[in-house]
Amino acid sequence: MLAKAVAGMALVALVMSLVLTAQSGLPSASTLSEQTGLAPRTQAAPPARSDAAQMLVSPPPPAPPAPSPEVVAPLRSAADPLPTSLPALLDLLATYREEVRELIDRGQLGAIYVPALAAKDVALALEDHAGGLTDRELVRATAAVRRVVLEAWNLDAYGDRGDLEPVIRAFTALDAATVELKDVHEAGR
Repeated sequence: MLAKAVAGMALVALVMSLVLTAQSGLPSASTLSEQTGLAPRTQAAPPARSDAAQMLVSPPPPAPPAPSPEVVAPLRSAADPLPTSLPALLDLLATYREEVRELIDRGQLGAIYVPALAAKDVALALEDHAGGLTDRELVRATAAVRRVVLEAWNLDAYGDRGDLEPVIRAFTALDAATVELKDVHEAGR
């Protein structure tokens, strides 16, 4: 049993040595087999253990580029209150919609969650301004707010996955909902 274990270890050492030799120019297979005790030794010395171990370690992958502050920095911080006037909210909603569009155009799908979720917050804040809407306008506004919220969540999820096709579909729906909100609120003034 001990002989089988020794022979197995020698075989593993030989195979690893062959791999290292092919990758790094270490001594030939015959020299390595001599080093394992399977053949008489010659003048070649075995490579230092630290050298062999170092060759097995691959260099670390390059770090991903840091996102530029302009890409992920929200236009306002979460601590800042939203504007209270209807025109300011509608302008902010349009700004966030355009920011999402620009990030998609630049292929920065991982960053679209910031303006998408900010647009969701603005759309929800617009519900406070629904008092002057007719029943028909209120139904349209409520449906549009719901679509903005859902599509903001979708943009967050699809952007995290880097999946462009559903991101475009979600943005198209968010874009239509934000335009609908603007139209409803401007008609109700």
